[in-house]
Order: sequence, then C-alpha cells, then structure tokens
Amino acid sequence: MIKNSYIIPFIVLYFFSCSNRVETDVSFSKKNNFLDFDIVKSSVFDDYNEVDVQIEFPINKLIFKKNKNGFLSVLTIDIIAVGDDNKISLSDSWNETIEVDYYDETKSYKNVEILKTLKLKPGNYKFNVIINDYENHLNWVKVFDFNIDEKNYTDNFSVLYKDGTQLRELVGNNLSLDYDSLWIDYNVNEKINLEFEIKYIEVLFEDDFLYLLDDKNNLEEDFWNDENNFSDGIENKEIVMKKNILLDEFDLNENKIIPLPLTDIFFNMIEINLSYKDIIISKTLGFIDLSKIEYDLSILIGPMYYVLDADYYGFESMEFEEQKKYIKDYWENISENDNGELFREFYKRVIYANKNFNYLSTQGWDTDKGRIYIINGKPEKISYDFSDQTEFEIWEYENRNYIFVNNGGYYELYNPNYRNY
Repeated sequence: MIKNSYIIPFIVLYFFSCSNRVETDVSFSKKNNFLDFDIVKSSVFDDYNEVDVQIEFPINKLIFKKNKNGFLSVLTIDIIAVGDDNKISLSDSWNETIEVDYYDETKSYKNVEILKTLKLKPGNYKFNVIINDYENHLNWVKVFDFNIDEKNYTDNFSVLYKDGTQLRELVGNNLSLDYDSLWIDYNVNEKINLEFEIKYIEVLFEDDFLYLLDDKNNLEEDFWNDENNFSDGIENKEIVMKKNILLDEFDLNENKIIPLPLTDIFFNMIEINLSYKDIIISKTLGFIDLSKIEYDLSILIGPMYYVLDADYYGFESMEFEEQKKYIKDYWENISENDNGELFREFYKRVIYANKNFNYLSTQGWDTDKGRIYIINGKPEKISYDFSDQTEFEIWEYENRNYIFVNNGGYYELYNPNYRNY
C-alpha cells in the first residue's frame, strides 16, 4: 500500500496537469481534524473579493530542529481553490517558518495561526489546503467549503478623536496620550446586525524592546495592527476589561457614530473586532509614552570605546558615577542639534548587539560582530560561504565588506588588525 507521503505530491501535480479540472478527494480530511481553515475577512472590489484566510493547527503537530536562536520548523503551504465548474480558480504556494524559543514550546497545544490574503471572484469554492514539511516527510491535506459573498455589508470602520470641537479620523493605529475620548465611525449598506467587541489590554513590554522603538510619531501607521511587530517584546499581556456593543438593523447606507467607552483602568492597547455575518474585521490601537523611558547609561561604558578611541583611557579611570555623567554630557553635546537622535541610534545599536551577539561570558558589544554593528549599523546584505575547514559570514555595506570566520561557534573578524571600520 502506498503511503500518504508518496500520494501527496501526485495530488498536487494532478491539480496542475489535468486540463485545469479537479476531482476533490476528501478522504485525507478525515484524519486531519486538527487542521482548521477559515475566512476572517472579505472585502469587495469591482470584479473580485480580497479574502483574508487563516490556517490553524497545534504547534505539537510539527517537527522542529534546533538552531542558534531556538527551534524552527519549515513548511510549504499550498491553497488550491476549485469553483462550482470544477476548475481551478486560484492556486497559491508559499513557505512558512515557525519558530519557538524553548524545547517545551514545541510540545505546546497552542495553535499556530497563519494569515494569507487571496483574490477571488464571488462564488462557491472548495479550498484544498496542503501543508508539507518536506525535510521530515510530513504532510497534511484537508478540504473546506466556502462561499465568497458578492456583498460587502459594511465599509470597514474608522476611529475618530476630538480635536477642539471637531471629530477627526485617526490615521493609522497610534494613539496619543492626549486623547480623552474616542468614537467608532461605520457605515452599513444592508439591514444586518453588527456587534463590536472591545478589549482593553495592558501590555508590559521589555525595556530592550522600548529602547529599540523609534519615537512613537515615527512608527508605521499600522504598526499595532500586526502583532508580529511587537510580539517578541511582550513580557506580559492581560485583558483588563472587555465590552460588547450589539447594534440592531439599520437603514441602508446609514452612517453611525458611537462612543468608544474609555476606562480609568490602566491599559495601553485597544483591540476592536467588528462582527457581521461570518466576517470579523479587526483593528488594534496602541500607545507607548516613550518620553518617559529612562536610559541605562551604564551599558554604554564599554561601547564608548568605539567613539572615544584614545580618550577612552582617561574615561576608563573615572569613578562609576563620573562615567555616567561623562556619557550624558558627551551625547548632549554631540546631539545638541538633532534632539538626541544620534544618542538614541547609538543606544539602540548597543542594545541590539547585546541581544544578538553575546558569546558565553562575552557581552555582545565586545564581540567582533557587535563592534562592527555598533560602528557601522545594520549591514545592507548578509551572505554566507564555506570551505573544507569552516564557514564564513559576509556583511556587505556600501563601501566595504566584513568577513567573519566561524571558530567553534564564535564568529571572529577575518582580519582583526584591520581597524578602518
């Protein structure tokens, strides 16, 4: 009997070779009940729908391999949408890398959530979801039936804030601490029931994450809408309050504004979910008062060697408190005309080096990689090469490259005496 691992590639090949026609076999779906697929949002355009789909499955179904930062599993995902005419309407394939920090997390029952945006015309479809881990001969197939509705019952929603006596639309997802009230503005184009679920969330971020953020005014407008932007920096996350607002049927094309309830309970993130029919539209708002961050000047004592050079020896002989005062005065003078931008950039580079380039008892700033990163910033490109004895990592900048040699897991600069950084 042929095993499933050999059947799957033939199924995929068959999808693409038989005159664009498919006979869907649902027998694979029965054994993959843990695999879920859903449409979380559908937006209507002139001749197509933009559909956000979500694939979910437990982490413990994957096979992980160890890497230097934790554990990872590399998957290839195919989605094939077959219409009522039994012809392929869409075929999409991509790779996903699932990463966790600790071995215990590889055994977690928590779901992996993978989002993908597809473009389809309205109609009924069978979605064939195929997931492969080719390296470990792991494969899952499941078929899901969905209708892509040609109607868009609501035109998303926006958040308003008060500017003097006027309500203005909030651009992006970054809230100001000056806002004392917010409103939700939405429009419906059919008699339907809407429900808003509002979650007030307190998120505690690690200090290092806050230091690495730019000033809040420079965050991308949709920064808070994608948790991947900040999930690594979360130390703790707690929903402190939840409210549901149910709205009955309204007249066609009726525009409504409702107040967004605020609370005295501390929170720094708001998640708003608008539900109608089987569709959910989400928006996340967040704010961080970066002006209150206190920088730990002590972590700069060592890295100051890279900017002081020969003057560092006099600096090194100072008492601890004198060193911190020297650092403060130095960067205030250097950054006098740029509102501290140079200091923040230097600080962020030191934080990044310490997080990513530590080796045994050596702090990241004191390694060869850390030194080059602090002096030159992020490389424009990183590439790799190999020899019979070792491997090399090449950092490419606009005017020069740096080659690091893997010496038992520690990457040393190929020519450490070359000091023209």
